[in-house]
Amino acid sequence: MRLGLDYVELRPELPTALEITLAEEAMGWLGWIKSPEVRRMVWDRACGVSGRKMAKAYKHDRKTLERICRDGLERIAGHLNAREA
Repeated sequence: MRLGLDYVELRPELPTALEITLAEEAMGWLGWIKSPEVRRMVWDRACGVSGRKMAKAYKHDRKTLERICRDGLERIAGHLNAREA
């Protein structure tokens, strides 16, 4: 039974050219992580995939995934800091 409510499909706002450029730059940073699996884990985490889903997909416990992602992010940070020096 409908209650006289109209349902509207909401679409996310389109990204700006600057946002696309920044996203492309950030994706390039993933290349500094040698392991393709770790790159994928860091990307999944950045996209908001839950620890539970990642644990199931990668067959690791959540604490291990947190450590792996942290190590990957530290590698990226190391490269970015070295570029600034």
